[in-house]
Amino acid sequence: MYDGWLLRFASGYTRRANCVHPLYPSNVKLIEKIPYCEALFREKDILCRFKLNDDPDLTELDTALAAQGYTLDAPALLMHRPKGCDIPREQGNIEVSDSFNPEWMRFFVSAKGLDDRDARTFEYMLRHILPERRFILKTEGGLTVGCVLAVYERGFTGLFDLYVDEAHRGKGLGLSLVQQALVEGARINCPEAYLQVDETNERAIRLYRGMGFEVAYRYWYRYSAALKL
Repeated sequence: MYDGWLLRFASGYTRRANCVHPLYPSNVKLIEKIPYCEALFREKDILCRFKLNDDPDLTELDTALAAQGYTLDAPALLMHRPKGCDIPREQGNIEVSDSFNPEWMRFFVSAKGLDDRDARTFEYMLRHILPERRFILKTEGGLTVGCVLAVYERGFTGLFDLYVDEAHRGKGLGLSLVQQALVEGARINCPEAYLQVDETNERAIRLYRGMGFEVAYRYWYRYSAALKL
């Protein structure tokens, strides 16, 4: 933590785990803070990114980064499902594990085409999740065709790394995975849920709205091409 900003490092794997995330009001001037963060990320051989959202308090920072040539990257929506929504029914052809699942890892790494370095980093991150979690797989004909990671904490179900094999899309398998994650959350008193989705993915947004999710806020990243490694 640096003057209200959370600095996250994870060997460069995923934007979310490798960024400057402003959380609280600052005292140090931006003209000092931004170069300081850039230097720290450079030391770790990681591209420096800033995670921003539509909070008016972050407008000054966003404007300053844009003026310095930082590029807008990966705009997305945080969607929230409030408590009180109907609990989905138990899903079929589902495998749920409450500890690290090598098959879940194998499927996701293969599907996303992760290289060895990113795969090792991702596995380390998965093995060190502190809250309750569920590694959920969807199968068809004995084959794994989809996955999602659910993390449960303080009454919330967080949904991450949802993926359905391209050859099996359009069958409602993503919906089934999310529903099972919500079922698991209801069992351990985590009735609220949240997820992130690319703001251009209209099909997914419609799907999530149909399940009771609504947009809570918009967020994005900024990075400088001049600082690429």
